Amino acid sequence: MKNTEEKLKRIEEYSKWLAEQLKELCISQFELASAVGRTQKTISRYVHGENMPDEATKSAIDAFIEERSVYDGFRHIPSKKFSDILSHLLKEFDVSQVELAKQIGKYQSNISDYICKAGKTDTKAGKADTKMQKEILLHFLVCYLPYNTISSVHFGTQVQLNYLLTGHINDWEKDIRFGESIDISPSIGYLLSLPTEIQKLIIDNIYAFSDNSVLDYFYGDNSFGDDSSYYEDYFALYKSCVNLFSRLSDQNKDEIKSELENDAFVGYPENEKEQRFFKLIAAYYNIIEYRVRNFEKNQLSDEKERDNYIMEFESAMEDAGTDIESLIDEVQYKLYLPPELLYIWMLFIIYTYKGYDLILLKYTMSQMLLDQQRQK
Repeated sequence: MKNTEEKLKRIEEYSKWLAEQLKELCISQFELASAVGRTQKTISRYVHGENMPDEATKSAIDAFIEERSVYDGFRHIPSKKFSDILSHLLKEFDVSQVELAKQIGKYQSNISDYICKAGKTDTKAGKADTKMQKEILLHFLVCYLPYNTISSVHFGTQVQLNYLLTGHINDWEKDIRFGESIDISPSIGYLLSLPTEIQKLIIDNIYAFSDNSVLDYFYGDNSFGDDSSYYEDYFALYKSCVNLFSRLSDQNKDEIKSELENDAFVGYPENEKEQRFFKLIAAYYNIIEYRVRNFEKNQLSDEKERDNYIMEFESAMEDAGTDIESLIDEVQYKLYLPPELLYIWMLFIIYTYKGYDLILLKYTMSQMLLDQQRQK
């Protein structure tokens, strides 16, 4: 008697589970029967608790349901939860059901059903299958959020959509709260849009991307005397010098480079300011080496990492004593400089550190350029 009761209980539990799966994943009894090599009548008996499949058939049913639960890397979201997500997206982006339906090639009644019939267990009609769920989420990500950049207004939603499209609903519920947003500045957004290796490069070598603050810290004691006003904007000064250098003839380049290298030795750092200066020079060596190796520019694979990068950028900038706006100017310029010009930039900094007049050297290069133009 006990064995019979346990068997009946197992049949009841299995039939309930199977019926729920078919409704949730929009699978007909005929589809399942065809997939596992059984008749529709046999599947109906399983669904209504009249019989229990043998182990081979049960394994085949499990495999088919698992297959229909995943579409192109996306795992099906329970209809009730998907209804809540869809409702939130429509509200957040101020999109009507009619607009969404038109955009994805459906009827407004379909969208309404995805929301309103999701909680009903007596029918599978109106529920979104796995493929449709992915298409809707992907539509919001591609059409309402900027590609490969961060939206400060919709940052939380952007992260979550990426996570839902590539992860698992249970992990999403545990790690992320849907609807939360994180405010970030457009400048941080720009930094986060860069390839992963570039982001790491900037964070690890922040001094090389913050000349103004580092050099102002180093020369803040008015080392240049009466000429200190010339050095109020170090980035602009070095940028103009590098641009001049790049336009010189090879012979003139070699002449300037030799003069810079002859005075490049700076000695062992003895105090805090010099140690900070050496960090700047080391950072330049690092980004020069990086440019030579020319890493492949891979984008972040895990959108959740972006939260960490926000904190890392802010921490790095605080350490360097720089502000985000001036940092962006340097990043955008220096990332496109070839290794040889980054090297010259570094030599200009050392030249200044040694107490030589960079304004005079700039004038010398200007005269060289004028002479070149006259000779043409």
